[in-house]
Amino acid sequence: MRSLAILLVLWFAGCVRTKPPMMRVVGVHAVVLLELSNPTPKPMRMMRLHYTFASAGTTISSGDVELEREVQPGAVMVMEVPTPPTATPVTIDGELTTEHDEIIRIFRVSAKL
Repeated sequence: MRSLAILLVLWFAGCVRTKPPMMRVVGVHAVVLLELSNPTPKPMRMMRLHYTFASAGTTISSGDVELEREVQPGAVMVMEVPTPPTATPVTIDGELTTEHDEIIRIFRVSAKL
């Protein structure tokens, strides 16, 4: 009976929904500076960002950035991606691959330039 209780606790712990990381643009110069945050109460390893710049529903450019950085709870990391060709307004949409509690997850992130 005790084994069953332990299994149920472990199963529920694996099902807890994690708050997704957030992305925002903090500067646009020769590169776009992006801030990625960890809103969870545990460290999160940022592994990879696949991103797409778009304007009026049309893709302008896209790319991948390998990150391999651990972000502490409530902290942020700043990263650079190449500035897309000029178009207004521009959004950046991405898929951020992370590892949190030894589970690899992909979160959708988005921000406006």
